[in-house]
Amino acid sequence: IEIRTFSHTDVEELARHADIPVINGLTDLLHPCQIMSDMQTIAEHKGKIDKMKIAYLGDGNNMANSWLKAATRLPLDLRIGTSKATPPDSQILAEAEKAGKSKILVTDNPIEAVTGADVVYTDVWASINMNIFCIFLWIDKHTIIYIEAIRHYNIWIFYANFFKITWISDFSIDHRSSGCFWADEIN
Repeated sequence: IEIRTFSHTDVEELARHADIPVINGLTDLLHPCQIMSDMQTIAEHKGKIDKMKIAYLGDGNNMANSWLKAATRLPLDLRIGTSKATPPDSQILAEAEKAGKSKILVTDNPIEAVTGADVVYTDVWASINMNIFCIFLWIDKHTIIYIEAIRHYNIWIFYANFFKITWISDFSIDHRSSGCFWADEIN
């Protein structure tokens, strides 16, 4: 059974009662299938995934948490650039650090996160755990605070001013600002 839901506890509850394997397709805590497919894409384009310098910019959301989970099993140089107001899950971060398999940096300095990166990765700004119908149609106080917290982690700043990069994504840029940037040259 594959389940895509908001609450991670829903996946755990289903797994406790299921007689067959349960696959987490997406929750507010983790998005493991997306990370596995993105790691495959990186390996196809870069020739490997082990020891790659992966920079993630954005909210410390289910994608950041899933990169940390991957870092418990694969040797990565993982840099997460996020606001102090939007950190990744502290237990998942501690688990990744304890595993000792990867070099992990969580910083609120986006330049520090991306410098020397082989891959610059981002996700949508409106995370699954946010009650946003459309940022342009409905903005509440929480959304304004959130946007202010992560606005410096907008990958377009780096796209325009910091790298010569190639855009590779499963989605069109207009549809979703998620995907991988290959850092071909850092100025």
